[in-house]
Amino acid sequence: MVIDRGLDLLKPDEMLQDEFEAFKLHYATRDGRSHPGLNMWAEQGRPDYLKRYRLFARYLATAPTDAVTPENVNTNRGDPHKASGSFTCIFWYGLLGFEEGNHYSLTNLQNGGFSKDECLQGIAMACVYSGPRGMETMANVLKTFEWKEPVEPPHFREDWVNDKSKMQAGLDFSTADLLPGELSRIEQWYGDTIGEVPAYVRFLGRHNPPLLKAYRNRWENLLTTLPNQLLPTTMFQIHMLRQDRAGIRENALLARAWGVGHEEMVHALSAWMVFGSVQMATMAQEVVGDLFDNWD
Repeated sequence: MVIDRGLDLLKPDEMLQDEFEAFKLHYATRDGRSHPGLNMWAEQGRPDYLKRYRLFARYLATAPTDAVTPENVNTNRGDPHKASGSFTCIFWYGLLGFEEGNHYSLTNLQNGGFSKDECLQGIAMACVYSGPRGMETMANVLKTFEWKEPVEPPHFREDWVNDKSKMQAGLDFSTADLLPGELSRIEQWYGDTIGEVPAYVRFLGRHNPPLLKAYRNRWENLLTTLPNQLLPTTMFQIHMLRQDRAGIRENALLARAWGVGHEEMVHALSAWMVFGSVQMATMAQEVVGDLFDNWD
């Protein structure tokens, strides 16, 4: 027996009314609404498609697989170390203009204990790549979104901390110009931290130094309280969706350097197969398979 959000997944051809009610209540509680797209299969007489989807998706998900109810929403919260999945949803749904998706992503985060400001930090990470399209989608969501103060914050391991010193390359952001010696500091930061210097650093350092500095200014100040480790795990997933091989490898190296565990990175990799299915693992094998095989 495999019970997932109220559903008995090993009995795909039947759907008891109690199962379906528990399933709908899970989403209504955790995400702030029941999910019309998932409910469709049961409503149209094909619960097998829904249950086989959930059997696949339960190994990708950030949110709990145990049914969330109004009574346990503050204790059945999911793993905060995997919250990068919700932040990446904000990127993806923002580009798609899927306002409901961004709404339930925020609700998910808040039910997981993340404060308004922590959610805004996650939105800022997503918007590095979703740009004005993503910002406008989220702006529309926030017109009606009701922020709440979580009962208690997410509990991260002691090694997951906000350490601004590890993000800083030692640049003077009081001026927009890349000052003498600052390109060398950026290159040294990458070399010391991930063991290699991305090609864009040298290219922009030669051809558009202020842009490189502006990027570092933005990147170094994305997180104010969230653990550093949520940045590369979120960016890794975003680059998986973008099929950006250089970005995938850079952020896998950074996640490893900052102590993200193998299991957490496998989750970050797997989560986006909900959109791209298992074929996404082919690109991962080609780009970071060596890292995953020798992670620890």
